[in-house]
Amino acid sequence: MKKKLFAAIALTLSTLAFAACAPGNQTLTFYANWEKTIISEANNASEETLTYYVEHEESSFLQKEFYDVKYCYANGAKKAGVYTTSLTYPTEDTYLYQTTLTMDVTFILANGESATKTDTVITEAKFKKTNTSLQPIYSKKTVHAHAPRNGEVHALENVYDAEGKLTQIGAFVEYDYEFLIEYKDDLSGGTLTKTDLSEHGTLGLQDGKQTIEFSIADKKYTYLDNEQYLFALRGISSEQLATASKTVSMYNASLMTMETVATTPSSSAKTNFELQLNGGEKTSYEIEYVPLTVKTNTKHANLSQTLWYAKTTDSNNNLFRNVLLKMSVPMYFGLGTLHYTLQQANFSTEA
Repeated sequence: MKKKLFAAIALTLSTLAFAACAPGNQTLTFYANWEKTIISEANNASEETLTYYVEHEESSFLQKEFYDVKYCYANGAKKAGVYTTSLTYPTEDTYLYQTTLTMDVTFILANGESATKTDTVITEAKFKKTNTSLQPIYSKKTVHAHAPRNGEVHALENVYDAEGKLTQIGAFVEYDYEFLIEYKDDLSGGTLTKTDLSEHGTLGLQDGKQTIEFSIADKKYTYLDNEQYLFALRGISSEQLATASKTVSMYNASLMTMETVATTPSSSAKTNFELQLNGGEKTSYEIEYVPLTVKTNTKHANLSQTLWYAKTTDSNNNLFRNVLLKMSVPMYFGLGTLHYTLQQANFSTEA
């Protein structure tokens, strides 16, 4: 195991991947299922905003003999995190998709001493519309997270001397960084720029910055950026999403490698959701949804995400806009699972 547990929350939000073995071209067709009327794509629309509560399910933390860590927890009690997404139309040909995750994490030493920190992950992705397969233009992820440390610790937080040398090992490593991916116009490749914003250079980058060029050579699958992936799944028809695995290619910025991502569907189901729609009162709705499993063929192949997407109700009056209703995301190193549940939805109105 690595000496440091690398930014567990940041990795948690990285899309998991699974390499599917299938012959021939596997490119996808997308539809504007996030609109009320999905027959034709609107040139522009009002902003769509979604709000989720995030709850943490504990597991067997691997370092519990030295200290404990609790996510979505503050002041001695559970405190739900908040995840928001927004969709805007900067031009007639593009979308801008932005997300923000905020949640508290508390570190507790064996002597009872504790400290609560706030983790934030902010992303944005600009991409083209469905007639160009949601082709990505750029994405940016900004992370400020406190990752549990592997092994024995001597303090809650790292202690440094006047020269910046580490003198006492804390329970966590504080990460503060930005990943920016910019794509070529023909989508033949892109550039990843990593910027370490932390005071003590926790990413270990020379001069705090690293630039990596990568190519997108495999055209068998539709290419999507990691930060648009959860949104893009809404654009696959409910029937197609529910009947077969759907695979795309993607660049993993954390691992700096290309990979393929696939969904494995389960049978559609119905359940009641308590939602506040378009500023109205919170109401119970019976919603039919498609459950999906997403896995990876990388070093985290033993983990899988679960996603629930609302099915299309009526192509002329798509009430729930194929929205992501729930998401369960396993964390690494025995840190448990994060459960996201939609609470509020203000859907776009076509113009």
